[in-house]
Amino acid sequence: VLGTVIQANRMGTNVDGTASICEGSIILADGTEGAQILENVISSSSAVGVQIEFNSAYNSLRGNFIGTDATGTTVVGNHINGVAVSGALAIGNIIGGPGADDGNLISGNGNGISVSGDASGTVIQGNKIGTDLSGSVALGNTIGISVGPSSGTIIGGSVPGEGNLISGNEDAGISLLSDGTLVIGNTIGLASDESALGNGSYGIHISGDGNIVGGSGLGEANIISGNAMGGVNLAAGTGNLLIGNTIGEDSSGNPRGNGDPATSTGPGIGLFANGNQAALNIIANSGYAGVAVQGDDNIISGNKIHDNHAAGISVLLGTGNTISQNSIYNNGALGIDLVALPAAPGGVTLNDPGDGDSGPNDLLNFPVFTAGTAAAAGTACPGCTVEVFVAAMDPSGYGEGKTFITSVTADATGHFEASLGSTFICARITATATDEAGNTSEFSKAVLRRGCIILPPLPPRVTGIPLIKNISASANAIFASVPKGCEPTASQISAVISDPSGVESAMVVFTGVSEGKVPMSRASGNRWQAQLGPFETPGEIEWQIRATDSHGNRSETGFFTLTVNPCIPK
Repeated sequence: VLGTVIQANRMGTNVDGTASICEGSIILADGTEGAQILENVISSSSAVGVQIEFNSAYNSLRGNFIGTDATGTTVVGNHINGVAVSGALAIGNIIGGPGADDGNLISGNGNGISVSGDASGTVIQGNKIGTDLSGSVALGNTIGISVGPSSGTIIGGSVPGEGNLISGNEDAGISLLSDGTLVIGNTIGLASDESALGNGSYGIHISGDGNIVGGSGLGEANIISGNAMGGVNLAAGTGNLLIGNTIGEDSSGNPRGNGDPATSTGPGIGLFANGNQAALNIIANSGYAGVAVQGDDNIISGNKIHDNHAAGISVLLGTGNTISQNSIYNNGALGIDLVALPAAPGGVTLNDPGDGDSGPNDLLNFPVFTAGTAAAAGTACPGCTVEVFVAAMDPSGYGEGKTFITSVTADATGHFEASLGSTFICARITATATDEAGNTSEFSKAVLRRGCIILPPLPPRVTGIPLIKNISASANAIFASVPKGCEPTASQISAVISDPSGVESAMVVFTGVSEGKVPMSRASGNRWQAQLGPFETPGEIEWQIRATDSHGNRSETGFFTLTVNPCIPK
């Protein structure tokens, strides 16, 4: 049967499409090709709303309400599946599309969409799956999309309109029991206004090989946020890639965490299998760790992992898990925590002589910096790769590593030394070690590089301190004075400073690529000014104004940033 069109019918409901009166379903049987199922209400089946069977190819479903009434606000569900694609030679079937009227509303069913039985090339785009027509109220299926044994299934797309809204389902938003499925450009767990409308378990559950969730190209990232038990649960399979997704935030960076911090449940990503990779994702605001690992030989690289309730990355079981060049900060526990189950609650695993212990990632010893070195120098396991970071200070004093700086290989004695230049002269640094088997350690104890001037704390403020206001700088970026042949510049700092007893003195205090202070002079009335710069070395200067009155009372502003750019040749 070729080219059949089924359009604008009420199947399973009364003529108004508002109430169930009988069984309603469409079956595209063996040999159906190029059929178009358009703008129907297909509800109230005791089995499947639309069944695409063996040897049914290149059919399309667009603009249908499958499992709801004609208003898209009330469940009149199909008992097993809203749409089922099953059987060999069920090839190239399309459910939805990128156009404004192409997407289907598939809600209130057993499973929203089921793809199985060696079907191939199924494309699912532009649908609302688990919500009402507005995308703001849950009318959940049991599972939003279930992909069983099949090949080449595509869920979503990178072009505007191709992504699906998969939210409000009772179980997982997407369940992949398949190999080679591509999931890109979808919103999973949020409403159409990006408020939380989570799926009842995970945003995505994976038990298969070679699936790709997300991408590094424009429009390929999925937003996986607000789900009850976690963002992505990779339970089984190898060679899966989770890349470029936003997990635990909306598209504007607002918190929309997965899991429940009240019960410490729900990682952003759970890597509970072997040989998988999570790269270039944002993983934030999870109810448990950002990434939880119970498997071997996984790679976690280039992710931004922050504000999770527990550790940034918690390795609970397994070895050979490589953690590289991530930005990890502001998490509720360690940046990286190697903690063997069922031990709790984790914490710093101190180095042991000879590193003979075993456990998650072999409890690899972290690097130890040589105290007071201007370079990042110290000791680590011989032959290990040492990654050095600017530390976002953890209360433990170990890590977290927020900004990756460089990596270096420790020599046969374990000695390493990495030149950091002048960019991070006043930074606290931390490091990890990764051995040849791929095991990565926890973060080292954070240390302050030599050469940084730490100003002593100011005495407590008292009544009658000078008032500093109307602060201005003629420039927030200037040019360095070297090398020769360049034109240096400076910034003019100005402020109004007053005190009933009189202002005795004022100064601009600065630190960063250069440290020191510059006296301010009274320009007129209560306005004081000073010149900041020029400076020889490019980088950043942090500066503040301090003022003292005639009684010795002192006040200061917060810090401001002045960027010193490389010079411009004449």
